[in-house]
Amino acid sequence: MFVADNCDAIIGFIHISEDKTPPFGAFVPHKYAVIIDLIVEEAYRGQGIGKMLLDAAKQWSKDRGLDYIELMVLQENEQGITFYHSQNFKITSHTMRLKIEE
Repeated sequence: MFVADNCDAIIGFIHISEDKTPPFGAFVPHKYAVIIDLIVEEAYRGQGIGKMLLDAAKQWSKDRGLDYIELMVLQENEQGITFYHSQNFKITSHTMRLKIEE
């Protein structure tokens, strides 16, 4: 986890974890990073803090010899999607959901 602070107050953080593909012959083996959360307080957005946190995660991933970084972002999070596109993230899959009604 990397944290951005301002006068001892946390204004943003990125939570990143290392993962790897399952050890089955059907998978091409990869070691990769997963961004679990990237949050910047609303009052501090647009000031480069998210990029700074993401850059720290990129360097952490590179230092560990990982192949790529992946994340999930909600379709409704247009600001997040715009940010990730600006950082050269590409869509590689779509998660679909079916709500089970009682």
